[in-house]
Amino acid sequence: MNEEKQTEKRISDPLKAVIAVALFFVCAAVFIGIIILPFERVKMKDYDTLIIGSSETKWGMNAAVLKENTGCSVINLSSGPAAIPGRYELLKGALRRYHPDTVVLDVCYDSFNAMQLPTWSSNNSIWIIPRMVSAESAWVYTTQLARIPWYDFGMIWGAAADLSYDAWNHILHGNYGIYQEMAYSGYAEKTTDLFADEEEISLRTRKAIYFEDRMSYNQAALRDMLDLLSETDVRVIMTTVPSSEMFSWYNPGVDRFWEEITQMAEEYDVEYYDFNLYKGNADLFDDRTSFRDETHLNGESAKVFSELFAREVLGKNREEVSIKDRFYTDYADYRNHSVYSIRPR
Repeated sequence: MNEEKQTEKRISDPLKAVIAVALFFVCAAVFIGIIILPFERVKMKDYDTLIIGSSETKWGMNAAVLKENTGCSVINLSSGPAAIPGRYELLKGALRRYHPDTVVLDVCYDSFNAMQLPTWSSNNSIWIIPRMVSAESAWVYTTQLARIPWYDFGMIWGAAADLSYDAWNHILHGNYGIYQEMAYSGYAEKTTDLFADEEEISLRTRKAIYFEDRMSYNQAALRDMLDLLSETDVRVIMTTVPSSEMFSWYNPGVDRFWEEITQMAEEYDVEYYDFNLYKGNADLFDDRTSFRDETHLNGESAKVFSELFAREVLGKNREEVSIKDRFYTDYADYRNHSVYSIRPR
């Protein structure tokens, strides 16, 4: 009997060893296939221009148009309802993944004055989660910054799954397919005639409160991004994508926000272009036909703005940008020339 037990033991130990070795190689293959291989392959597809921003930039800056007009390889990493510190995590991961020459930072009033994301929409997650550029930034975003409620916590698995070869290959390696909106830019087909809802929109905009705590919190996150970029030789361009004239005209907080961002740009010695103050806006964008709502361009107008930004800013060196004298001095100057100042009431 004892001899039989010893024989079984001698047989089972090698089997255990074989199983252990097999499991090791399986786990290693999974790890390499899900994490290492995609990461290495993605690094082969580099982007020299990164766009980091909010939904205004997601919908308003068309990466394909920017590329076509400058020859730059552009990826739009803007995230809609993400808190601005989430953009810092995204930027940190992107700087590990890519070696950009230029980073465009969106500084739109509406997103800086927004609260932390209170609820989560799986519809929005479709184009936010897959574009987190490292496992660390995806984890920090999903668990700490996006504040995903427990009933949608499965989206964290979605973030992990998007580290697979298929997602990286489609989203970041150039074979976009059905992922094109996630990897490039949104395209808003919807158009709203804002004049038709002027009374409602103007009332809502006049009541907008400049939230000190939110602005302070989000501007601190912007400083973190600027500090991070100051350690590189990357060209930093801060820009405000044009919102509707109705929003800029009636909003009581944009003047102060513009002053604070302008001071920050001077402090860090980076470029800042607020295209709400661009003198050519009246000819390019109309509140009847150019916007999907009061703060977001529609698809056709995004193309127009992207061409303008490419031609006058992104396609030139900082020293060669000549558009600076084509902006109003400030929002008071802008309002003196706005269609709302001369339009019959």
